[in-house]
Amino acid sequence: MTRLHAFATQLGLETRIVLTPIEDPVSTIADRIQMPALSKQKQRPAKQALTESTSPYTIKNLDAAIAHLEQAIRFDCTAPVFGQCYWHARVRQACCTHGITPVQLRRLKRLLAILTAS
Repeated sequence: MTRLHAFATQLGLETRIVLTPIEDPVSTIADRIQMPALSKQKQRPAKQALTESTSPYTIKNLDAAIAHLEQAIRFDCTAPVFGQCYWHARVRQACCTHGITPVQLRRLKRLLAILTAS
């Protein structure tokens, strides 16, 4: 007898213990979702590769991106990790950002000049 059952009996309440089978929670959720087999699922399209005409940056994060490029290019010139082609592509992408200011464009052109000179 459980405490709850004993307490209810003291109060003069009628109690019944009812046992119900517990369903397998995992299979129940899967049945409700009706998940298709993995082989029948539609494949997601691959991420579109960024080209020189698209920019991953916005006007809000472009200054931080330029600061990062300035530091990374300075470091990469002393100890090459990615190479000039990679940094050229990154700088050209940043140049394509919609709403770029003249100051930002000058900073990016300076980076291109550094890369070309190296």
